[in-house]
Amino acid sequence: MQGLIILAAGSGKRMQAPISKQYLQLKGRPLLSYTIENLRLALPKARLILVYKEADKPYLDEVIRETRLQVGEYDLVLGGKERQDSVYLGLKAMPEDICEVFIHDGARPFVSKSLMESLVQGLETAEGVIPLIKVTDTVKVIKDGFIEKTLPREMLGLAQTPQAFKRQLILDLHERARKEKVLFTDDASLCEYYDIRVKAVPGEATNRKITIQEDLAWAEWRLACELE
Repeated sequence: MQGLIILAAGSGKRMQAPISKQYLQLKGRPLLSYTIENLRLALPKARLILVYKEADKPYLDEVIRETRLQVGEYDLVLGGKERQDSVYLGLKAMPEDICEVFIHDGARPFVSKSLMESLVQGLETAEGVIPLIKVTDTVKVIKDGFIEKTLPREMLGLAQTPQAFKRQLILDLHERARKEKVLFTDDASLCEYYDIRVKAVPGEATNRKITIQEDLAWAEWRLACELE
């Protein structure tokens, strides 16, 4: 059994919008509705957990109507102060018969079925799998305004979501992190900290996180291209 945790509790301050970025309109629909539809196309039988913040409940209700989610197909969970808290709360709400869990940013609306298939296959030989985009630019380390060194880009990758894990493992790691009061920006980092190897599969440029106005304009352009 598989489970999906969609994180939609962030505020999206960098977007500088009046509402949280995952509820902004994209071609007449909330951005989050595209995320849910694409994930459900890829994993139609997966249990869905939507993690949200209370102030956004009216917007989330609109998304649920838009995607025609039925009672019993999903659970709503109030998020926490940090991303890590929200993931933990989502994991705690996941039924115990779920073996594999996929944790995804609600503001990545264009996740593909082929990427999800790569993650599912990756979990056959690993306890955690994430998509990575290869770095093509030269990356410098800077200190006090001066270049310290150049990092070998063939060893670098940009992490995306969904990040996939064996459910019990990632839940146990989150509980350890809470007890030890350590905080991470993604779930793969949590595994790294506790010496759990995470497999990397190729990410997709189209699986872009909508963070700033430029990203939103790109998303509108992409949808317009699909309609042509």
